[in-house]
Amino acid sequence: ADTPTHIIKEGLVTKQGGRIKTWKKRWCVLTNSGLLYYKILQNDKNKYANLQGQIDLPSIVSVEPSTEKTKGKFCFKINTTGARTFIISPESQTEMESWINVISKTLQDFHGADPFDKLSLEEADNKLGNMDETMRAEINNYIDAIIQEQEELLTELMYREIDEVKKKYSDRDDMIAELNRREQKVA
Repeated sequence: ADTPTHIIKEGLVTKQGGRIKTWKKRWCVLTNSGLLYYKILQNDKNKYANLQGQIDLPSIVSVEPSTEKTKGKFCFKINTTGARTFIISPESQTEMESWINVISKTLQDFHGADPFDKLSLEEADNKLGNMDETMRAEINNYIDAIIQEQEELLTELMYREIDEVKKKYSDRDDMIAELNRREQKVA
């Protein structure tokens, strides 16, 4: 994957999942077009290799400290035009304030002039078309994140069930029979 262009700020944060509220370490990158977040893999030399999602700048309504009960002490939230609010936790109070200030400044720069001021009808129509594309991309990213979180949850539930059977049945044959019985129940 390519390094994002026009990087304004980047750093390691913990981000709360969208539908399933788990916390994951992410490499977060603010550009002049939005906030990108990447999955961090242990042996990955390219921190930009695994894009997990992005928050397009036009969809950001506000950024502010989060007062909700969260895993991280230093949380802020990004409210978007969609139904989603993103909760992000940097490593420190200073980093949280820095992220809030830099995102706010980037938003001000972006919204500084009326995007439709002095545009021809055709140019305004093109901008609206780009916003539709942005919303589609945001929805697709959201759906992908939901699918990934569901897969992770199902895997976790499967391992819990296997551990439960291991604790209950000391005999290997009884354990296999119980797992097969449960598998037939599901099918």
